[in-house]
Amino acid sequence: MCKGHIIIYLSTIIKKQTSLLIMALMFVFCVNLWGCGTEGTAGTDTAVNSVTTGTDTGVNSVSSGADTGVSSVTVGADAIAGTEGAAIMGTVAGTEAGETPTVHLNDETISIEQPITAETPTVKDNETETETNGIENSVAEEEIPVTVICLDPGHGGESQGTHYVYDDKEIEEKNINYYMACKLKSYLEEYPGIKVVIDRGENEDPKFETRIGFARENKADYIVSLHVNSKSRDDIEPSGCMAITTRSHYQAPDAVNNDIYTSSGNLASSILRQLNNMGIKYTIDWDANKTGGILRRKGNGTYPDGSSCDYYGLIRNATYAGIPAVIIEHAFLSNESDYRKYLSSNSKLDALAKADCKGIMEYLNSR
Repeated sequence: MCKGHIIIYLSTIIKKQTSLLIMALMFVFCVNLWGCGTEGTAGTDTAVNSVTTGTDTGVNSVSSGADTGVSSVTVGADAIAGTEGAAIMGTVAGTEAGETPTVHLNDETISIEQPITAETPTVKDNETETETNGIENSVAEEEIPVTVICLDPGHGGESQGTHYVYDDKEIEEKNINYYMACKLKSYLEEYPGIKVVIDRGENEDPKFETRIGFARENKADYIVSLHVNSKSRDDIEPSGCMAITTRSHYQAPDAVNNDIYTSSGNLASSILRQLNNMGIKYTIDWDANKTGGILRRKGNGTYPDGSSCDYYGLIRNATYAGIPAVIIEHAFLSNESDYRKYLSSNSKLDALAKADCKGIMEYLNSR
C-alpha cells in the first residue's frame, strides 16, 4: 500500500473514533440533564400521610406530636402510596422553588425545613413526648381552697319547733328545716371548693354545744342554721323573713377569721337579699324591717372581752368558738299566707334552698 493510501485510511479511522467520542459525550450530557429534571422535585402530585421532597432520601418519619392526630410525615419517593393527587390527613403547601414545604394539620401549620436528612431523629416506642412545638403539655393543676359550711337544721327529734295544722295535717318545723338543709347541701356542693356538713340526723336533736363542737371538728368556716318562724306576740300577724347574728365584736383567740361580727352580718344580708328577690320581705316582728332584716338580741352574761352575750344559744356558742354563724328565718309557719306561698310543698322549699345557696355563694365570691 502506498503512502497516500495509508494516510487516507488513518484519517477515516480517526473520524469514526471522534464521532463515537462526540456521541458518548452527548449521551452523558443528556443523562445528566434528565437527572437534574427529576431529582429534588418537591413532590407536588402524590402525598399519602407524607410529604415528598426527593426520590431517594431514605428518611422515614418526622414526629409532629402526640396530639396532632397524625403520627408521621414521611419523606422519600419510596414511601408514596395510595391515590395520586390525594393528601390524606393534611395538605401540602410551599412546594414552589425556593419555598419551605408546610403541612396543614387540624388548622395547625407545621414547617418542614430543607434539606431533611436520614439522621432526623424519631420518637422511640418506649419514650413519651412531653412537649409539642416547644410548649409543655403537662400543666400543674392549681389547688382550689376549700370553704367548709356547716348546716344546722333547727330542732329535730322530740323538738318539733313551731308547728301548725293546715289541711288537717300537722306541719312541724323540724321536718321543713331538715329537708331544706339536705337540698341546700346538694346545691352548694355543685361548686368547686365547697364542702358541706350537716350537724344532725333526721330524727336527732343535739345540744347547742354538740352542734358547735361538730362544726369545729369539721373545721367549719361558717354555720348556717335553717328555720321557719312563729309570731313572737299574739297581737300581731307577722310575715316575711329575717336573720339572727351576733351582737358582739368579741373575737375568740382561735377565731376562723379576724372579724366574726362583720362576716356573719354580711353573710346574713346576702341570703336575705335572695329571699327578698323571691318576694319575701323583711318581717315587722322584732322590728327587723327597720334593721335590714337582721336581729341582734341581747342575752344574759358577758363574753371574755366584757361585751354582752347573745340571747340565742347557737349564736352564743358559735361566737365563743370563733365561728361566724347566722340563723335564717325564711318565712312564718304561723302565717297561713306565708305557708301557702313558700312552705306548703317540696318544690317551694326547694326554691328557698336555691335562694340560700345563691346568697351564700354571692357572699363567698365577694370576700
